[in-house]
Amino acid sequence: DCVKVLSRRDVLDVAHKDDEVPWFPIKIAELDRFASQILSYGADLDADHPGFTDDVYRKRRKIFADIAYNYKHGEPIPAVEYNEAELKTWSTVFTKLSTLFETH
Repeated sequence: DCVKVLSRRDVLDVAHKDDEVPWFPIKIAELDRFASQILSYGADLDADHPGFTDDVYRKRRKIFADIAYNYKHGEPIPAVEYNEAELKTWSTVFTKLSTLFETH
């Protein structure tokens, strides 16, 4: 198991020289314990972000952030309604990545 290997002290000691082993999630539900901290870190856009002054983008980003922030393991994954521009974007991304999959 990858989780068992990663939670072993000798593996963690490579990255952490302290005597104390940092907390590491063993069960997927434990990710809820710090998900809000990770999501809140990316809540604000830097002034040099392309969407910084785009109110439509910021509102849409907040919708996705709120969904992620409020989700807890074991709940049904919320359905997201994508708009036409988003569907087109993800179609383009998927098509391109599909061609790269075999060689990368």
